[in-house]
Amino acid sequence: MILLKNDCEKGAGVDLAKTYGVRGYPTFAMVNAGGEVTDCWIGYDGVAAFIDQVDAARADRSTIVEKKARFAAEPTLDLALRLGRYSETVFASADAVDYYRKAMALDPLLTGELRGKVFMAMYYGLGSGAFDGSQLLAEGEAIVGDPAAGVDQVLMVASVARQVAPADEYLPFLKRALAITEGAADGEVAGYRQELLVDEALLIQGDKPKALALKRATLDDGWQENPGALNGFAWWCFENELNLDEAYTLALKGAELATVPGDRANILDTAAEIAFKLGQVDKAIEHETEAIRLAPERAAFQKTLERFKGGEG
Repeated sequence: MILLKNDCEKGAGVDLAKTYGVRGYPTFAMVNAGGEVTDCWIGYDGVAAFIDQVDAARADRSTIVEKKARFAAEPTLDLALRLGRYSETVFASADAVDYYRKAMALDPLLTGELRGKVFMAMYYGLGSGAFDGSQLLAEGEAIVGDPAAGVDQVLMVASVARQVAPADEYLPFLKRALAITEGAADGEVAGYRQELLVDEALLIQGDKPKALALKRATLDDGWQENPGALNGFAWWCFENELNLDEAYTLALKGAELATVPGDRANILDTAAEIAFKLGQVDKAIEHETEAIRLAPERAAFQKTLERFKGGEG
């Protein structure tokens, strides 16, 4: 076996990424002498796990095309899992869900573990239209409704639902996540619970001052000198329509601190939105115009500017 490392964002690596369906880093593709893929996976979980993955891939050096043909003729659990992982790696979301569901049917004891993989494959398939939000949330409900579901699974589902679901549909996931993390001793889980408490104050208790105080408590030390953190907090205030005057000031500070033109453009876009919501239309147009100058390739900024000039909220 010969190892070949490539930067898939430079030179010949760009074409290699297209050839082998690389969509995230690090991606490992095992190929034969003819360049045909025999196995593929994403992520690195340490030396021991990597060796196990390589050994498993070397144990069956047939191509992915051949594996799919064999599975169609005679389904096995090993092939279902291999092909599910491959499909997940190359973002063939519908195929990944299909193979993982077939793996569950072949070994029902894996249902709890594989539901999480199905859920995430559906999530990544939203952008391509392979799945819609209702399908994703239904799968999430099956996970959090399982009494055996672990904290990690419940938080994974709640985190995704927080991004894609309307507030009323997110609430059941929020409540389940709050319940399962109560009294959490694990530092990472306790930290995530702090974010959940912010959502609880906003969406369940309707207490914006409390939510604001809790949100501040989640911010890292030195956040007021970090452009990304300033932008994140300002945008959160904008989305939840609270603390807008300070949010505007902090967004402008973040833009001033940002050294990368694209980052500065993003933060100015935030400042523009807040200014417009505050009724400062001229300032909103000024900030968005500067964002376009810094990042002219971003068509969304131009649409936003047109919206401001048209007086549309």
